Parts: sequence; C-alpha cells; structure tokens
Amino acid sequence: MAAMAQQIDRRQVLAYRIAVQQLDGSGTDLAQLAVLDLGLPDINGTAAQLAASVRLRGEADFSTLERVWSFRGSPYYHRPADLRELAGELWPLSESDAQPRLGWQRKQVTSTGTSALDALTEVAEAMFVEVSGAKRALTKGMLSTAVTARIRPELSWWCAGCKSTHVSEQLMRLGGLPAGLRLEPESSPLNISALPRWPGVPAKPLGVQRIIDAYLRLYGPAAPADVAGYLGTTRTAILPAWPTDLVQLDVSGRSAWLPDQLVDVVRAAKPAPLVRLLGAGDPYLQSRDRDVLVPDKVAQKAIWRILGNPGAVLVDGEIVGTWRAKQGGKSRTDLTVTEFGVIDPDARDEIAEEARRITAMRGVPDVRVTYVGG
Repeated sequence: MAAMAQQIDRRQVLAYRIAVQQLDGSGTDLAQLAVLDLGLPDINGTAAQLAASVRLRGEADFSTLERVWSFRGSPYYHRPADLRELAGELWPLSESDAQPRLGWQRKQVTSTGTSALDALTEVAEAMFVEVSGAKRALTKGMLSTAVTARIRPELSWWCAGCKSTHVSEQLMRLGGLPAGLRLEPESSPLNISALPRWPGVPAKPLGVQRIIDAYLRLYGPAAPADVAGYLGTTRTAILPAWPTDLVQLDVSGRSAWLPDQLVDVVRAAKPAPLVRLLGAGDPYLQSRDRDVLVPDKVAQKAIWRILGNPGAVLVDGEIVGTWRAKQGGKSRTDLTVTEFGVIDPDARDEIAEEARRITAMRGVPDVRVTYVGG
C-alpha cells in the first residue's frame, strides 16, 4: 500500500461506478453484464430482475443463470460457468475467517466446542449427499430435516419459529454452494436441487484474489474492510490476500485503493445525466463505503434498514430519495418517493417514466407516483 494518498473527488468515484456497472442501460446480454462478476443479489425474488432491467437494452433471460446461496449466504444469480470456482473462493480461509461468516449464529455454533470450519464442512457434506442423491427437488424444510438427521446432534438447535430442532440456518446457507445446491427460481416453498456434475465440497479454499479484483473493478476505490464486509468476514482475514501494488487514494477523507490502470479512468468519469429507480438490493447499493455513496447519515438510515429496505432514487449521479411500491388496485401501482431534498420537475418526469417501466414489467398498466418529504 502506498504511503501517500492522492485526492480524488467522490463524484468521480460515483460516476465511474455508474458507468462500469452499466446503469446507463448499455448492456446487451444478461450473462455478460459486468456486475455478474460478483453476481446479482436476489433478496426478495424480484431484485435481480429489476437490477438487470436498468442495465440492459432488451429483456433478460434468467434461464441462462443459476440462483444459489453465495455471498454471506444470500440468494444470488451467477453464471453457471463461474460456480465451481466461486465455491472454492467463498470457502473460509481459516477458522478465524469462518467464525465471523456465521454472523449472529457464530456463538451458537462455537459454544458446542466444534470449530466453525468443521461444522460448516460437516453440514456441507451432508447436504451434498442428500441433494446429489435425490431423485427430485427437495423443499428447504425437507432438506433441513434430512441434514439434521445426518449430522451430529450438537449441530442442531431448537427453533421457536419452526417449533422443532434443526440445523443452523446460516450453516445451511454458507454450505449451500460448496455442496452444489441450486435454488429453483419462483418456487414456493423454496425448492432445492443439485447443480449438474458437481464435484463435491471443496477440499480447501481457493483464496479471494478474484473476488478482490472484481470488487475493486466494480466498487473501487475500496479498502480491505469493504471487501471483508461484502464477504461477511473481517478485515484481518482479508489483509493477507490484499494486493500490494495498488494506488492509495483519499476519497472524502477516507483511504481507499485502486489498481493503477483504473486511476485515470475514475478521474475522467463524469456524472451521467440519468434517472434510475434502483431496487432494494441493487448491486450499486451493495458497496460497503456508504459514507461515499450517501454522505448524509439520516439518508443512510432511510436506505439501509435492518429489515425491509426501500429502493433508491438515483438522479444525475446522486441518490436523492427512496421509493416503495404497493398495489393500488387491480390495474394500478402506487409508488411513493420519499425525497431527501426537493427533486426538480424534469427529474420527476423521468421518475414517472421509470415507474411506468417497472410496473409494466410486473404486468400492471398504470402507476401513480406520490412525493413526500424525508
């Protein structure tokens, strides 16, 4: 890491990210979208489709992708050809890396005296056996029951919500891709089946270099803690893999790094004159440097909530509000925009056009947009 940091304007950083993430709608092929180098988050069953729609000129054919549990155990769409490598890259580098990835269930697992890495391995191997040997898709509940019966009793806990004892939810999610599990889209309850010709649970981690490179390309300039947050681990776990040939930059008083060949590209970036309604979970909102993306703390709290995040309104390079939509009748959607300031009339016209496009995707012919203060 360089000793002295070069200054760079956050507006240039945001303009670069908007361009590299193709929010200008320049994409022509879903599988070739740049954001798929890290995947398309699908937190609510529609997020990925909405994210693709603002980046593509035509319609998105999701049958070319696979839906799996990947980063932080969340549902993502990925290119099928990337999945075997990604499974090894998401496998924890060590015990000190595995523990934080368990999130709120970390203490639950480690209190048994079993290492987080051993517990993850045992659950992933049990899931691989159950799913690869199944003649048909299993519901999540069926898989949980089968895995619980196969693993050691101490790796199962009483669940008040289910009123039963079963394997940890996060162990299942983190072990899903390494076990070769695919999440069948639009299935309710969730159906889980085997990815074709899956070789089994990784014997060792592949490292996170490709993930770091992709993160820097899509969300740079970035710091080790940013990539760690995206993976659900700690800065300490990432530091040994952090590249040593990066350029150190100062973005609004924050140290961040970027490959040398991208520095001039970022400096040359100019805010795009566009309006987008970004869905909750859009890749653009997944960067961990929220102070750069949205400096105002009140606005941050409005966008990134503990539960039920809204969408974000992007106008000419800045997030200027949030939006939520609800059914206003059989043929109308009511979309409410909460402004952080005052959105000018021209931008409102474009927001209305974006709202019509989104509701048309959902098969609703009419939309009403309402504005409220922040």
